Amino acid sequence: MVGAAIGSSISRYSGLGEDRVRSLVAAGAGAGIGATFNAPIAGMLFALEVILGTFAIRHLNAVVIASVTAAVTTRAIVGEGRILSAIPHSLEDPTELILYAALGLLAAGVGFLFLKLFDFVHGPIPWFADRPWLRPVVLGAVVAAIVTIEPRILGSGQSFTQEIVGSDVVDVAWWTLLVLVGLKILATAGTLGAHGSGGHFMPALFLGSALGAAFVGIIGPAWGFSELNAGAFGVVGMAAMFAAVARAPLTAILIVF
Repeated sequence: MVGAAIGSSISRYSGLGEDRVRSLVAAGAGAGIGATFNAPIAGMLFALEVILGTFAIRHLNAVVIASVTAAVTTRAIVGEGRILSAIPHSLEDPTELILYAALGLLAAGVGFLFLKLFDFVHGPIPWFADRPWLRPVVLGAVVAAIVTIEPRILGSGQSFTQEIVGSDVVDVAWWTLLVLVGLKILATAGTLGAHGSGGHFMPALFLGSALGAAFVGIIGPAWGFSELNAGAFGVVGMAAMFAAVARAPLTAILIVF
């Protein structure tokens, strides 16, 4: 949002046409992704895939230059950092691809529920129509109750996500992971519905990693072809969930890598 606002301001003060305004808004957004996540190619694809909805050549130059410049500048100042770190995994048996496809469908369903709930709490609710101050009070109380019961839901969930993608085996029962998925959806929707600070990116990674590990916990004991790695399914689940929530598969693949 900050990057897009900067791009919009520059284009308007420069007196450029409407098409160039769109290019620079997308370029600013791509630069924000590139700088924040040290992922210039993902930032470029995000701008083209999500913001503009087109890969037209006329927009490409501004988006590429802004995304790469932002990522390189940030790397020079703060160094090369990663939000998460996953251990290497290999595909032991090609039949596992069937399971990864099933996980993708499952992530699509969970992502759909997440977006629907977000639309509901973010839209007009009759209870809050005449009492807008009641929205943050009620939804904030819901979030507070959830994180009191399960503190791992609080915040970005980065440390818990790291536990999943950073190991082959997760010492959490599959049903507990599914409960965490449900509670994280409620807490995130409540926070954003109350107009609190936050976004979809880290919650999507939390949901995807937990869903992938739970999927292994359910399917693993009955799968006799190969040994399933919870961390590998957690990584794939992150990309699948972000793709479902952001509707940006190319960006999801690259930003997770």
